Amino acid sequence: MMSSSPLSPSLLPAISPRWSHGWSTALSIALIVTGLIAVALPQIGGLAVALYFGWLLLLAGVALLLLAWRTHAAGAFPLQAGLGVVYVFVALFLLLKPRGGASLFDAAACRISAS
Repeated sequence: MMSSSPLSPSLLPAISPRWSHGWSTALSIALIVTGLIAVALPQIGGLAVALYFGWLLLLAGVALLLLAWRTHAAGAFPLQAGLGVVYVFVALFLLLKPRGGASLFDAAACRISAS
């Protein structure tokens, strides 16, 4: 007796190929345009990357702090809470001073490529 998997085609909503093709084309064009802007204006691209990573680190830091608070695992709490606080501080630096964050990314990239 075979059981149906949770992702069997009968359980997925019917998406018309025409709708999906339109969104795929629009997203592709948007990504090409933003990529060309990032290449033409690297300062704006650097700021966008710094802001993106700032928000990403902020969400990760808050998630780590919540995980540390909820699990209370012996020995893991200080590590998870400390890492969450570091993530939040770095995220706040990137979000409040994106120019400094972009130059920090540049310095790290130069340091890595020089090695």
